[in-house]
Amino acid sequence: MKKNAEGMLRKAKQIINKIGADFTLSDANDEYRKWVNAQDSFSGGERAYSKIDEQGNVYREVSMTWPNNKQAPADYFVPIIHPTTGKPTKIPDKGWRYPSATLKQMILDNMVIFGKDETTIPRRKYLLSENMYENVPSLYYNGKSGSTDVSNLEMKTTYFDNPKPVDLLKQIIQSTTTENDIILDFFSGSATTAESVMKQNSEDDNNRQFIMVQLPEIIEDKKSDGYKDGFRNIPEIAEERIRRAGDKIIGENPELADKLDIGFKVFELEKSNLKKWNIEPEDLVTMLGSIQDNLEPGSTEDDLVYEIMLKQGLGLTLPIEKFVVGDANIYKIAFGSLFIVLGENITSDAAKKIVEFIKDEELENVLVVLQDTGFANDSEKLNSIEILNAGGIDYNDILSI
Repeated sequence: MKKNAEGMLRKAKQIINKIGADFTLSDANDEYRKWVNAQDSFSGGERAYSKIDEQGNVYREVSMTWPNNKQAPADYFVPIIHPTTGKPTKIPDKGWRYPSATLKQMILDNMVIFGKDETTIPRRKYLLSENMYENVPSLYYNGKSGSTDVSNLEMKTTYFDNPKPVDLLKQIIQSTTTENDIILDFFSGSATTAESVMKQNSEDDNNRQFIMVQLPEIIEDKKSDGYKDGFRNIPEIAEERIRRAGDKIIGENPELADKLDIGFKVFELEKSNLKKWNIEPEDLVTMLGSIQDNLEPGSTEDDLVYEIMLKQGLGLTLPIEKFVVGDANIYKIAFGSLFIVLGENITSDAAKKIVEFIKDEELENVLVVLQDTGFANDSEKLNSIEILNAGGIDYNDILSI
């Protein structure tokens, strides 16, 4: 992205909003041009976008002349009419850059700039908002060491052999991503990418997210600094780095405390928490004997909640609220698009609570997942299903695990 593009668009919007009886479009352009020229950090390419139109678009003028040496087809020589004089404008010697139908639409879209009369060849607007990104260079020159970034977080540089520099990854992130993109780093190691994403977000006020994927490589050398400091695998060090990096960014920019997201969640890849059904004859008796509990031993409620979210295609960063009703735990997920009821001795009171949420918050398209073995008895489960259905939830949207 052009380094200062978003700031230029914001400034143009502020100025254009001042237009009134005592402040004309010409005044707005004068003020904007002076502001652009006063910005020492702007590149020559950025300074070229020095004009604003009636809609607040920031633009620069470019030629509409046919770009090739070979002469343009006849349709590229159709004259266009000057809006003030009503006469055909001068046509470039090589013809227009666009066919007549395209030129006509561009004029309707206010994308053509006419001179004071028909003797001036019209030019077109090149909008900054449509050209926010520059070509990515083939080479990035960066002589910094990633170890310095680690030591700046008051962590030992010996934890990792060759961590990537934060500035280098920031350059790549800034050049190749947009405001809500998700950056995925496999074999993420020291989690330099996570720190780089947070830092870039702090600088351009965007909301990129990161996913760090790393095998739990064991720290076997008991004499290493990592082991002595209590870390037992690579992800543990990465987690600590992300925490420290986020805290450091907020510490240096306290005004970002309420809007910059530095939080993260840690997940470990495991087998499903739900038992698989196996109908092989030799296993059938065993399966029938265990059907009363279809959850794997050791499964926690958090495990189940996140697995169900994944199976329903929901992001793991969506908000989760927990409510206790009797012995039941109700998990309200993604602002009420999904409810999960877990626990022991579950009664129909849990269903009544969900219906209450639906009515109070006018929720629609709600899915409810019930822990089949958690109900006090079959009657409570059947009553719960009927209460949910009467509350507006289709039977097909009431699931059991």
